[in-house]
Amino acid sequence: MKWLILTLLALGVIVVAGCTLSLPCAPSDMGAPGNLVPANYALAPLSPTLTWEYPSSVPSPYPYPVGSTDCTITGFQVYLFTDVIGSSPDLGGTVSGSTHSFTPGAPLAPTTLYFWQVRVLSSSGNGPWSGIRAFYTGPMCATSSLAAPTLGSPAGVIHTLRPIFYWNYPGSSCLPEGYRIDVSTSASFADTSLSGGTGNPRTSWTTAEDLEDCTLYYWRVAAINDITLGPFSPTQTFNTQVGTCLARLIIFIPKIRGYCRIGPGTLYDVLRTLSPGDRMPVAGWYVAADGPWYYLADGCYASGKTGDLEGDPELLPIMVPPPLPELDKHSRSSCRGITSSLVCEQTPGCVYDFDSKVCRAQ
Repeated sequence: MKWLILTLLALGVIVVAGCTLSLPCAPSDMGAPGNLVPANYALAPLSPTLTWEYPSSVPSPYPYPVGSTDCTITGFQVYLFTDVIGSSPDLGGTVSGSTHSFTPGAPLAPTTLYFWQVRVLSSSGNGPWSGIRAFYTGPMCATSSLAAPTLGSPAGVIHTLRPIFYWNYPGSSCLPEGYRIDVSTSASFADTSLSGGTGNPRTSWTTAEDLEDCTLYYWRVAAINDITLGPFSPTQTFNTQVGTCLARLIIFIPKIRGYCRIGPGTLYDVLRTLSPGDRMPVAGWYVAADGPWYYLADGCYASGKTGDLEGDPELLPIMVPPPLPELDKHSRSSCRGITSSLVCEQTPGCVYDFDSKVCRAQ
């Protein structure tokens, strides 16, 4: 009898041990699936096969393990969507058992960016979601028909040294395999040290290192299939401005002998004379009725008609001019009798017309 009891107890232990091996996985036993395919932002067919690895060889988010093999899962849930989580229909579904792949029940829309994630299911609860992956649907454009992209940003003045470059591919019938992006301080793009590529149809990119401050950059983009480039986009420019660099960027160079005045206009008194070929830093500007006036770093205004500007005036702050001097009728009418251009320019209310060589009222 004692022998029988011992035998039954031994069998009971074996049965219990066997049942333990088939218990459903608890959420604390399940990690996140990893090594999702297609690769992030890759070009996929309209009926893609989404695959993953479980247990994963990549780390799960804390505090989850990589996934236990000593318990039973019921399958996997795939969440497939086209916009932020919760704002677009779920095109995913579930697969049972140890199946590590999923194919949507209907073909997806062409040339569309999709996002997806996957998690483990168990009768006792669900595991954590994997990281979100993205992919584009084709078809891929024929290499012979690649079109020039349309550039977005950056443009004008930017206040970061690591901008994100954005562009669009024209049309909606196909996508290229990827893009090449050229960034240079020269319009010839002879230096390609800042250039790069996406390796996929994604239409955003950034440089591998910070750009230089106070610098004018040129950039362009071309679609690419394998190693064959399509036509480049038109070139676009931008200036970096993070620190104080206006004096280094903007220089005024007089073409003729002119005057630097208290304010932006010939009604203001002359402070000093400018000589052709001088190079003077510019600290601001003002657009008057007769054109732009540049506020030089030493505190006076020069007319844009008298010289050339090195740099982009859009980088400059707009100045508030000082109050205009009060003029009487005599000072205005007295312009007609002046024959000297220097005397004319120094007379309030007068301006010298160098083409007709006549001093006239402003």
